[in-house]
Amino acid sequence: MSEKLLVKTIIRTNSLGEKEMIEFSNGVNLLVGASNSGKTVWLMMLDYLLGDAGPVEDALNKDDRDGQFLYEIYDQLSAVIEINNVEYLIERKWKQKGLKSKILVDDKAYDASEFSKFILDKLSIPVLKFPKGNPYQDGAWIELTFRILFRHIYRQERFWSDLADKQPESEQHAAICQFLGLAEDLFSPLGNELIDKRKELIRLQAQKDQFQEVLDQITKRLLPVGEKSITFVTVDSLSERIKELRDQSQVLLAQRQSIIANGINASLNEGKPDVVLEIKLTEDRARIVQELETSAELRKRETEKLNRFVNLLKSVDSEYSKLNRAKSAGELLADIKITHCPACDQEIDPKPVDDETCFLCHQTLNHTANEDRVEFELHQLDSERKELRELIERIKSEQLELS
Repeated sequence: MSEKLLVKTIIRTNSLGEKEMIEFSNGVNLLVGASNSGKTVWLMMLDYLLGDAGPVEDALNKDDRDGQFLYEIYDQLSAVIEINNVEYLIERKWKQKGLKSKILVDDKAYDASEFSKFILDKLSIPVLKFPKGNPYQDGAWIELTFRILFRHIYRQERFWSDLADKQPESEQHAAICQFLGLAEDLFSPLGNELIDKRKELIRLQAQKDQFQEVLDQITKRLLPVGEKSITFVTVDSLSERIKELRDQSQVLLAQRQSIIANGINASLNEGKPDVVLEIKLTEDRARIVQELETSAELRKRETEKLNRFVNLLKSVDSEYSKLNRAKSAGELLADIKITHCPACDQEIDPKPVDDETCFLCHQTLNHTANEDRVEFELHQLDSERKELRELIERIKSEQLELS
């Protein structure tokens, strides 16, 4: 722990961008001034800069002479500190988005816990945990942070009557042990592990006692009727007793079924009309429920089939309409003559030919081939349309019958 932390400068910047600075020199520095001249404010700001995890509204809540709070007057604080001859810039910018609770070290953001570990690492102080209160309670072991050490050094007493120490006793002892170099031995990880094992042992012992109590209760209930106590419980004895209880349960269930069956038969033999009618109605109801479930499933399938055929009919109608439009367009464009060669785009000199011969290639024209092909496709589509409509009507009638 030969490293030292020195505060070189503290700078505060107000909302107008104006900066105020205090510079410190090596050795003891004194802040001297009249009452209410702002000496305490500078110390409050130094305390907040060095890792205060609380909200800025609590740390800088002192009024100035105009009735404004410090966190409203100033936008940011910064300090230059030196550790082992290396300087670091510490900043707090609570008015910037995302940085209200962060501490910046050379523009890198840390939360309070990370900042504490950073400072302790630079000062070569190990990060330890110490007990605060009963060491066997959950959460009793807390981290000996830089803030705890700093608080022990920097009391921040504001009145003569406050010179009495207000730091918790466990924190005082941990801080003193750290400064004396004894903390690593007193609060070693091995000691923490030993405490954890002891806590686990206590927890397991409590579970064992609870299990033993439950086992005793179960054992008493498993005792045969008339037996007051049991001398020794084993897995085999418990298994045997459980088997006996299961066998008794099966016998009782069989007796119950026999009594019910005998009662029904006796009622039927006596010919009581209400019992006979009730049995018949029960059977009819079961049959009707089954028929309804079957009918609902059939209706669902028929509906899905109907939707598929309706969509298919729409598709065929669309194709039929497109083919009709293509036929009409072909008839309109049939008489348009070619005026330029499709190969070289030169104007063609028309030659006298008859209506049955192509004036461009002079081959015999086949007017009926294309027309027959289009008519065939139209006929096929029309047949499919009629068939689909018949199927749709048939499915609709079946749905009405199922309803």
